Amino acid sequence: MSLVWPTGLALVALTVARSVFASEYEGPPRDEESYSSRRSRDLTTTWQVETSVASTYVFRGRSQYELRRQPSSQSSITATFKPLGPGEFQFNVWNATSLSSVNRQPGTAVEVDITGAYVAKLSKRMEVGIGYCAYLFPKPLAGHYVDGSHEFFGSWAITTPLGTPTLGVYTDFIRLKGAYAFAGFAKTFTYRKATLTPQVSAGPAAYEESPAHLNDVSAAVATQVFVYDSIYVTGRLAYSFMGGRVHELPTHDESFSGRSVPWGMVGLGALL
Repeated sequence: MSLVWPTGLALVALTVARSVFASEYEGPPRDEESYSSRRSRDLTTTWQVETSVASTYVFRGRSQYELRRQPSSQSSITATFKPLGPGEFQFNVWNATSLSSVNRQPGTAVEVDITGAYVAKLSKRMEVGIGYCAYLFPKPLAGHYVDGSHEFFGSWAITTPLGTPTLGVYTDFIRLKGAYAFAGFAKTFTYRKATLTPQVSAGPAAYEESPAHLNDVSAAVATQVFVYDSIYVTGRLAYSFMGGRVHELPTHDESFSGRSVPWGMVGLGALL
C-alpha cells in the first residue's frame, strides 16, 4: 500500500507560514482593556484554500505514481479554530488526482486525506501537536481497502535564531501496523510579503510487511509570495532519496538514479 506527503508535515508548514505574517502574542489581558478588545480573543474560525499542480505525486520522499514524470493536481482546504486553550484545532481535507494514465496508477489515481490536529504553544518558541489522519483511496487496487491507512501522530517544533528543528512520529495500528518517524530542519527568510524556506528531513519507517529501514532523505526549497491582500502564490522544488529494500521501491531500481525523486510544484492559495 502506497501513501503520500501532506498531513502532519503540511499542518506544521501551515503553522510556520501563518506565524510569519501574524503578530506575536502580547501576554495576558490587563484590567483596563475594553470589552471589545477582550472579545477579540473569543473563538474564531479562519480558512485557507490552495490548489496546485505538481510534476508528480511524492509522499515522504517516495513517488506514488507508476512513473515519476506523471503530473498531479493537488488541492486542500483547512479550517483553523482558535483559541482553544493554549492552542488551536486544525481540520484539513486534501486531494491528489493523477493527470496522466489514471487507470494505470497503483490505487493512487485519486486520494483524499482527512486530518484533524491540535497544535499548542508550550512557550513563545515551542509548539507541539497531536492528530489523526485518514487516507482514502476511492479507486483502490483489487484486494485493498478504500481507507488505506489510519495514522495517529505527534509533532514537536521549536523556533531558534538558526532555524526550526522538528520531530514527528506517525503510527498506524489499524491497516499498515507500523510507524514512520522524521527529523527535519527548516529556516525561513522573509522579505516584505515573500518567504523562502530551505528545509531538509530524514525518516525511518517500520511496518508489519516492511522491516525497519531508512524510508527517505529529502531536501526542498519552498516559497510563498502574497500578491494581493490574502492571496498568495506558492512553489516548491524538492529532491528525495528513497531508502528500503529494492523490491519495495516504486521504481524497483536500486541504482542512485532509481532511488532519486526530483519534483516541483506551483500553486495558488488564499487566507480567508
